[in-house]
Amino acid sequence: MRVDAALVAFAAVTAAALLLSAYLRVQAGYAAGYDCYRLAANEAVRAAAHVDNPGAYTPPPRFTATFYYSNGTIVTRGSGGRKQCYAYHLASTPRGELVLVKVEG
Repeated sequence: MRVDAALVAFAAVTAAALLLSAYLRVQAGYAAGYDCYRLAANEAVRAAAHVDNPGAYTPPPRFTATFYYSNGTIVTRGSGGRKQCYAYHLASTPRGELVLVKVEG
C-alpha cells in the first residue's frame, strides 16, 4: 500500500514539474511576442507622423515601414530583418489623403 502511495505521489510531482515547465515556456514566448508587437505599434505611430514626407522617416534597423496612400502610391522605408510581428496605423496627410502605415519588425 505504501509503495502505491509513493508512486502516486511521485507521478503527481513529476506531472506538476512538467506542467510548470510548459507554462514557463509558453509565458516566455507570449511575453516576447507582446514586446515585439508593442514596439511595432509604437514605431507605426512614429512613422505616421511622417506621412506627408515619408522620405524624411528612417525606421530603426529591425523595422520596415510601408506607407499605403489612398491614391494608390506605396512607399517602403527601411529593410528590417526577420518579420516577427507587425502593426498598422491609420493617418491622413495635410491634403486630406488617407494613409495606412504598416510597420513590420
